Amino acid sequence: MLLPKLLLLFLSALASLPLLLRAGAAFGGPAKMALEDVNISGAEWGAAIPGVYGVGYMFPTATELDYFSSKGMIVIRVPFMWERMQPAANGPLDPTYLGRLDQVVSGAAASRWDLA
Repeated sequence: MLLPKLLLLFLSALASLPLLLRAGAAFGGPAKMALEDVNISGAEWGAAIPGVYGVGYMFPTATELDYFSSKGMIVIRVPFMWERMQPAANGPLDPTYLGRLDQVVSGAAASRWDLA
């Protein structure tokens, strides 16, 4: 009974090897792969719906976008909370929240970021 479990553990570790090698390369390993993407968190924070902008949640600023761009980042992910985007099921999108997200997307696109 122990042998099948050990075999499964070994095969799982073996399957993870390419991922581990890529992770090592991202941090200066043999392939010298550069880090190129960033998650800029903030708009998905807080439990309060809709919440208070600047207190319970925030969107990335142009300064933050410029900083990460200057570090060579080319892909940005901006998590957001759908419950703030569309407060009522099948209801309209909140124009203020959508406007804030659009401002980030427009700023990132102007800085030649790839958006994910």
